[in-house]
Amino acid sequence: MAIRWPEGIKTRGELHTQFRHVIDVPPTIHHAAGLPEPKGVKGVDSGPWTG
Repeated sequence: MAIRWPEGIKTRGELHTQFRHVIDVPPTIHHAAGLPEPKGVKGVDSGPWTG
């Protein structure tokens, strides 16, 4: 995943190798877009999202 945030990231052109956890990305995008939480994928219940 690549994120561009020119006003918020102070370093430029550096490689950061720290592990990042992205479990919060899908719920955050859905919430920000005003979308409902999906109940499943292709007929398989996904259960509630965590994160």
